[in-house]
Amino acid sequence: MQAEEEGLVVKDDAQSTEAAESKKLDNEVELLLGEDPGAKKKDQVELHESLVSRWASWLSDGLPKEIKVQVVDKYPRKGNISLEAPELNEEIADTLNETGVRRDQLFNQEQNLAGSALSALGQGITMILKDEEEPLDHLELLEKLADAGKLITQLHFQVSSARRAFISPILTKSMKNLLQTSKPGSLLFGEKLTEKIKTAKSMEKIGKEIKASPLPSTSGTSKKLSRPAPRRTLNWRGPYARQGNSYQGLKQYQTKFPPSQPVSKSTYSNVSKSTSKPRPLRDAKK
Repeated sequence: MQAEEEGLVVKDDAQSTEAAESKKLDNEVELLLGEDPGAKKKDQVELHESLVSRWASWLSDGLPKEIKVQVVDKYPRKGNISLEAPELNEEIADTLNETGVRRDQLFNQEQNLAGSALSALGQGITMILKDEEEPLDHLELLEKLADAGKLITQLHFQVSSARRAFISPILTKSMKNLLQTSKPGSLLFGEKLTEKIKTAKSMEKIGKEIKASPLPSTSGTSKKLSRPAPRRTLNWRGPYARQGNSYQGLKQYQTKFPPSQPVSKSTYSNVSKSTSKPRPLRDAKK
């Protein structure tokens, strides 16, 4: 009985050896054939489900403000190494316009986020390196690594937001309003952007067709056209001239006539004498 069992063991070992050799042969053949493009690549990241669900949310929406402030304040950026963002030289700051200053401030905030993440990560690595001197606290190590992940996902989100902000000025107003509702993912402005644009355009077209166009008002126009224009005499003066204002208005267009003078009878007689024809000399001959 024991001999039979030993025979079975030897037989199983031989079969496993043959299977291993055939598998090795298959691998050699696959190398000769070349890399299989349909095979799953081994360089794809595989993270824990609890980590994936959290990081995916923070990458698209960012950290809640209170959590972000709490984690940043937990890890100092100064010590035997400075992890602070470098300050801008005053000589250079004076030459920048308002847009340049705001952009530098944005980069400064992002660098400080990276510095806090490096501080958390560095403390965790230091705990591992000092494991022989001090017993390693796995929960404390996990906390530091998790905080580093939070800060890096927030930094990732802020860079995506900055890229979107730099692109938005070249877009139309309707496109800006549409893209503000989208969230970054594998694509900067979200997936299925073409379908969203088509849907927005169709909805805008339907809204214009439903909305009734206002009728033009003709009552006010007809009243204005039927009203006669005011007559102005030659001696008419503008309102400023009548009120004695320093601005004389239309005074330069006024025409002044000399006051009328009474005409004497002698004037009429002189005119009639000068203009009358001389009488013939028939009476003188008679």
